[in-house]
Amino acid sequence: MSRCHVCHEPLDLPNDCNYCGEYYCSEHRLPENHNCPNLDQVHTLGPEFRETTAQPANEGSAFTPVRIGVGILVLAILATLIVLFL
Repeated sequence: MSRCHVCHEPLDLPNDCNYCGEYYCSEHRLPENHNCPNLDQVHTLGPEFRETTAQPANEGSAFTPVRIGVGILVLAILATLIVLFL
């Protein structure tokens, strides 16, 4: 049975760290909570949450560009096709 690398508690459901590969209990599973040696590689925010500078809209355009995910686009196309063919 695996044990937490910090407190040595027996683990029924071990959590392995994506950065150092050791096993941890639920209390120590986050890199910040077990003083991960690779803490400098941890990106706490994904690119979608990082601050970015706003892009100015085209002044001559009446449309504002909108970013949507591929999944939403696929669902919209499928919904349109269903409506058209039913």
